[in-house]
Amino acid sequence: MMEQEFEVNEYQLVIEPHESLQKEVELIKRDFAEEFPLSTTSDKPRLTILRFSHYHSSENQLLSRFKKLSGILSSCKLELRDFGSQPSHTIFLKIVSRKHIDALTRQLKTEMQRFLKIDDDHKPFFIPDPQITIARNIPERQFENAWLKYRNTSFTGRFIAEEMKLMKRNKINQPYKYLLKIPLSGDHPRNKQFTLFDDEN
Repeated sequence: MMEQEFEVNEYQLVIEPHESLQKEVELIKRDFAEEFPLSTTSDKPRLTILRFSHYHSSENQLLSRFKKLSGILSSCKLELRDFGSQPSHTIFLKIVSRKHIDALTRQLKTEMQRFLKIDDDHKPFFIPDPQITIARNIPERQFENAWLKYRNTSFTGRFIAEEMKLMKRNKINQPYKYLLKIPLSGDHPRNKQFTLFDDEN
């Protein structure tokens, strides 16, 4: 029991596009994996907004804090347009008209930062440039050819971010599992409907 009390879980807060846009992105990822099979393309299409670590024993308090965000943060429109890259290893879909997602991240940081740092080795990381990854860990010999193709490929997609999802994992390199769905309902409490996903751990 004492060991579990000090167990540290890893968490991430994400926004997922609507289902039809997810399917479009998944098709791109599938095509990429067939043409460049040594890269990593298995992640579900999503924007990661925040990553942090926290004690397992504090999870109920964390959930309570995140639920309160629903009355503070509002839904926003997001647009994906064309592809970007991080040199030599990652290709992603770019977010344009960033003011909405940047405002959401700033407000999230204001509300949550003080609750998420447990020590100097475990500081929350608010993602400064959220993006939807197509492939990462691309071998250098493949990246040049992949980027030559995708930098000249057009893509557009729009969706309204109406909820965030909190995910967690117990150990590094294990897959994340959904923990809590957080509606972005702003000042409309009647629209809130929290969903706590089954914790299989």
